Amino acid sequence: MIPVETLCSRLLQIPHIRDAATLADEQSDVVTVVLVRQGYRPGPVLRDLVMRAGESTGDDLVVAIVDAIPRHDHGAVDEAAARALVADGAFVFPYEAPVTETEKILAAVLHELIPSVRVSMTDDLVSIGGDSLMAVEIVGILSERLGVEMDPSQLFETESFREMAAVIARTRTNSSGWRN
Repeated sequence: MIPVETLCSRLLQIPHIRDAATLADEQSDVVTVVLVRQGYRPGPVLRDLVMRAGESTGDDLVVAIVDAIPRHDHGAVDEAAARALVADGAFVFPYEAPVTETEKILAAVLHELIPSVRVSMTDDLVSIGGDSLMAVEIVGILSERLGVEMDPSQLFETESFREMAAVIARTRTNSSGWRN
């Protein structure tokens, strides 16, 4: 991970980001990047931009999107207020890598369809910009690669890709006895 001062200056060069601040946690080495976005962009897309700008794998990074970054009169970030905002009202987008075989296959399929987004298992189809046409494509690819038969609407019934992978694994187990 690059120094947080460099990260903030890099982030402010991205057109979709209006303001940025970093909150370091000395106890865990996790950096929370607080962003004010300009225009609509799904949070996971911004998380990926932050990961690239910070040269991070995501394990040490959390991205929170807020309406405004609390600042003192002299312009410095009010860290206590920013931490409270992140804890209470921000859209937080951590990165969780795929772990199980099904999660890895699902992440690979999603990366094929949207190569610009690193898929976290906490994301969902809508948050990465997916729609019903993409759901049909995903179901077709999964049917071809894993032999699972699913209705595309099932992909919208889950709250995360981790949950979606569990549904896929159960569907596959029920149809073939395969276990994840």
